[in-house]
Amino acid sequence: MRLRCFDLYKLHSWAGGLTEFADGRNQESTSEAVNAYYSAALMGLAYGDTQLIATGSTLAALEIHSAQMLWHLGEGHKLYEEDYTKENKVVSVVWANEIVDYSVERVQACIHVLPLSPITEALLSEVGYVKEVVVNPMTHILIFNYLLWIFLLF
Repeated sequence: MRLRCFDLYKLHSWAGGLTEFADGRNQESTSEAVNAYYSAALMGLAYGDTQLIATGSTLAALEIHSAQMLWHLGEGHKLYEEDYTKENKVVSVVWANEIVDYSVERVQACIHVLPLSPITEALLSEVGYVKEVVVNPMTHILIFNYLLWIFLLF
């Protein structure tokens, strides 16, 4: 099986696959990567393909582990400098050689959650971290606006 976007050395996917950019590779939406591999595992279940189930499940688990380690910055997070983790609870984009914040933190948090699916519970299994992120009322406004947008769309 060929892994188009997954980096076996870093143990997570890159948004543009294994192609290099001027600043190296990057990844923004961890939840999209998790859901892609979760979907592969579900497809394996539907077709009775045990290799696809195992591959999809393993890659989804590795993506979840990487998301919690590299993007979710809960209390006591030690990978990045303390000044950064005090002000930020989530990283917007992890580049091969830097971390970047492009938008409001609560919007960043939504990017790392959507689409919502059963695997989201595993991605956000750190209850203390989730409480740190959603304690801000701005998060509730963004989620409400997103749900309203979806409702009006259909």
